[in-house]
Amino acid sequence: MERRKTVRAATEWTMISLSRVKEEDPIVVKVQGQTQAQKLCYWMGRDTKLLYLMRDYCERTGGVLEYMRFHVDGDIIDANSEHISG
Repeated sequence: MERRKTVRAATEWTMISLSRVKEEDPIVVKVQGQTQAQKLCYWMGRDTKLLYLMRDYCERTGGVLEYMRFHVDGDIIDANSEHISG
């Protein structure tokens, strides 16, 4: 089971640490949704699969992975729900 830890930064972003290999150089990836509560920073390894980030983001924001779309917009990943009503 992977361990997750939330680190509060002195910014408007919430920092989340995903599991990584000890020798790996970490990177910081920012993901933002449509509200302030949906702005998260991930501290993760370079070889960590983005699927882990996407699943964690959905768990924390209440999104459904199958309906979320993640788009790289410069230095930030935009996360938007593509909810289809019937």
